[in-house]
Amino acid sequence: MEIVRARYQTSCKTLKQLNSSLEKLNDKSLKEIHDLMRNAVIKCFEYSTNTFYYFLKTYLTETLKISLKDASPQHIFFVSLQEKLLIEKEYSILEKIFKNRDLIVSNYSIDLAESISENAGAYYQVMHTITERFSEILKQ
Repeated sequence: MEIVRARYQTSCKTLKQLNSSLEKLNDKSLKEIHDLMRNAVIKCFEYSTNTFYYFLKTYLTETLKISLKDASPQHIFFVSLQEKLLIEKEYSILEKIFKNRDLIVSNYSIDLAESISENAGAYYQVMHTITERFSEILKQ
C-alpha cells in the first residue's frame, strides 16, 4: 500500500503544479509571457498525465492485485472502468487527454500546444476529481 500512497501523492503534487501553471497562463497581467506559460502548462500537462496514469496502474496492480495484460494507458483506463474506478464519461475524456499527450510529445506544434493549454483546465479537473476519490481510501 505504501507504493500506492507514494504514487497518489506524486499524482496530487503534479496536478497541483498543473493547476498553478494554468492559473498563471490565464492571468491577463502576464500576457507578455503567454508563450512561456503555455509551454510550462504543456510540460506540467505531460508530467501530470504520466503520474496520474502510473498511480492508476499501481493501484490496480498493488491494491486490487490485478495482473495486467497490457500496460498502456488505454488498457489501464479500460480496466479501471471495468473495476468501477471510472465512469464512462471520464473514460472517454481520459482517452482524449492521452491522445493529446501522445500527439504533443511526438509532434510539437504551436496550434496543438494552444489547443491543449486551452483545454488543460478541463483535463486537470477530470484527473483531479478521479484522484480525489482515492484520498479517503488511502488514508486507511
